[in-house]
Amino acid sequence: MDAVRTAGNLEGGTHAAPKFGHAWRAQWALDPDVLYLNHGTVGAPPRRVLEAQQKIRDEIERQPSSFLLRELNAVATGDRPLAHPRLRVAADQVAEFLGVRGDDLVFVDNVTAGINAVLHSFPWRAGDEVLITDLVYGAVANAARHATRGHGATVRAIALPDPPTPAGFVEAFAQALGPRTKIAVVEHISSESALVYPVAEIAEERPERLLVRRRHHGDRPARS
Repeated sequence: MDAVRTAGNLEGGTHAAPKFGHAWRAQWALDPDVLYLNHGTVGAPPRRVLEAQQKIRDEIERQPSSFLLRELNAVATGDRPLAHPRLRVAADQVAEFLGVRGDDLVFVDNVTAGINAVLHSFPWRAGDEVLITDLVYGAVANAARHATRGHGATVRAIALPDPPTPAGFVEAFAQALGPRTKIAVVEHISSESALVYPVAEIAEERPERLLVRRRHHGDRPARS
C-alpha cells in the first residue's frame, strides 16, 4: 500500500505512506537500536500523533481557562460554553471512522477504565454471571470479580479450544452462554496470545450482552 486514507484524521485526505516493515521505523521516536514490541501496555504514538498532541497543548497554553473550562466539556464554567464542546467534536470524528454515532461514544483513560465503568454500572443480582475466557487480560478478570463481589453474582471463565480455530471459538461461546449470562467479555485480540477472536460471529449468539475489549485493534468493528 503506497498511499492510505487517514480515516479519523483531523486533516482527512490521503498521504503517501511507506510500505510496512523497517521503512515505518522513522514514523516513531523510538530508540532505533531497540526492537520495541510492547505496543499494548505502554505503546508509543507515531511522530505525527505527537505533533498533533503538541499543537493541542500549545493551544491550551494560549488560553487555558477558555479551553479547559468553557470549550472542552458540555459542563462548562462561565456563561459562554461552546454549543458543541471539543470532546464531542472529537467523538463525532472517531464515530465516523468506527461507523457509529458520536452520541454513543465516551472517552476513557484506557480500556481497563472503560471495562470497569461498564461492569460497575450494571445492576447485578444474585445468580447473574459474567463470562470471560481463560485467556482474558488480567485486569479485566479482576474488574469482573470486583464488580460482582457482594451482589451474589459470579465470574465464569471458559476454556478456548486448542488448537484455536474461529469455528471452535464461536462454538465455545455458544455453549457457554446461558440465561444467567448478563455480560460476556471478549477481547478482539488476546493480549496473552495475539489471537484474533471472531467477534462478529460471536456477537450473533448474544449481541445485546457482548462487551468487546479492543485495545490492540483500531479497525472498524464488524459488529458492536
